[in-house]
Amino acid sequence: MDEREFKKEMKKSFQEYELAWNEFFKNRPRPKNDNEEQKEGAEFVFWYNNVRPQSDTGKTPAEMGERNIEYDETTEEDEEAMEKQFAMDDILGWMHDGEYDKALNECEYILKNEPKNVEALLLKFEALTGLNEMAQAMKILGKCKLLEPENPYISFHLAAMLILKQDFKGAINEINKALEKDEKNFDFLVLKAQALYMTNEQTYTEYLKQAEKVDRKRALNFFDNYWYDTYPESETEILKSMEKVTELLFNNENAKALEELVRLENFPLRKEYRNLIASAKIKKLLEENNLQQAQSVLGLMLDEAALSPITYCSKASLEFAEGNSKGALETLEQAIGEYPKTALGYLGLYTKKVEILKALGDDSYKKIEENVEKMQKQSLEDISKTAKEIGKTLVTKNGLIKFE
Repeated sequence: MDEREFKKEMKKSFQEYELAWNEFFKNRPRPKNDNEEQKEGAEFVFWYNNVRPQSDTGKTPAEMGERNIEYDETTEEDEEAMEKQFAMDDILGWMHDGEYDKALNECEYILKNEPKNVEALLLKFEALTGLNEMAQAMKILGKCKLLEPENPYISFHLAAMLILKQDFKGAINEINKALEKDEKNFDFLVLKAQALYMTNEQTYTEYLKQAEKVDRKRALNFFDNYWYDTYPESETEILKSMEKVTELLFNNENAKALEELVRLENFPLRKEYRNLIASAKIKKLLEENNLQQAQSVLGLMLDEAALSPITYCSKASLEFAEGNSKGALETLEQAIGEYPKTALGYLGLYTKKVEILKALGDDSYKKIEENVEKMQKQSLEDISKTAKEIGKTLVTKNGLIKFE
C-alpha cells in the first residue's frame, strides 16, 4: 500500500469510527462516573470490532482482519488534530488529481480559522499556481516568508517559480538554502537536479542519485513517468551509449559492453534500461558462479516490480544455475503466457527455454528452436522493412541487430 492509499484507508477508518460512535451512544445517558465510562468504552470497542459491519465492506473489523480498535481515551484535541490532518490530505489528493479549485476552497476553510497556518498557506500557494494565478500565489508565498522566514519549503517553492521564469541561477541559490536545512529532502534534491540540468550542468545526476538513496521507489517512479517526458532530449546520451553497447557486443567485447552499461547507472533510467543493465550484470555474475550476488541484483528488479520478459529470463537463468531446472522452465512458461509477442525480449524467453532443454538433454527443444527461427525471421523482415523506410540498412551478427 503506497502512502496515499494508506492515508485514504486511515481516513475511512476514522470515518467508520465516528459513524459507529454516534450509532452506539445515540440517546444513551451520560455515564455517572469513571467506572461506567470505562465499561461503556469497553462495550463499544467489542461491538465495533465484532458486531457492527463496516459500511463499505459489509464485514466487521474482526472478519476483515483490519480496522480493529483498542479502548483508549481520545481527547477533543486529538480528534481536532486528526480532522485537520485529513483535511490536509484531501487538499493533496485534489491537487494530485488536478482539482485545484476544490483544494483552494478547502485551504480557505482552514485559513478562516487559522489565518497564520503556514502549512495551509503553502498548500494554497500550490493550488493557486495550479490555477495559474501566479501573482496571487507570490503574495501568499511572501506572507509565508514573513511568518516563517526559515521555513525551507518557502525557498523550495520560490526556486520552482524562478525555474518557470528561467532564472536558473536564482533557483539554484534558493534551493541551496532549502538543502542547507534539510539535505536529505527528496523534493529539494530533485528540484536542484532539474535546475542544474537546465543549465547543462552534468552534476545534476549526482542529485538524482542522492534522491534515489532517500526514496528509491519514488525516484524510479519519477524516472519512469516524469523525467523523460519533461526532458526528452536527456535520453540522447542514453541511446548513444546503448548503440555503443550493441557495437561492443557485435565485436564480442562483452566486458567492455558491461562497463558501458554500468556507467549508464549514473543517469536517470527508464525501467527498460534498468532491466537491461541488471540482466547483463546477472549474466556476468552467473558466469563467475557468484549466485548470491546475482540473487541480490534480481531481488532489486523484483522489488521495484520491473517485470518484463528480460526479468523472467534472468530469473530462469538463476534458478537453473541453482539446480532448479523445473522452476526455471515454469518461470519461462509463465512469462510466455503473460506477454505479447511484440514485448521487448519476448523471443529471448524461447531462446532461454531452448538453452535449458538442451542442457537437460531434452530433445523437445528442437521443435521450439524451429518456431524461434521462424519468429526471428519474421521479426527481422519487419525490422528490415522499417530500416528501409528510414534509409538504414539492417545488419545482424551473433544474434544481435543494428542499423547502419
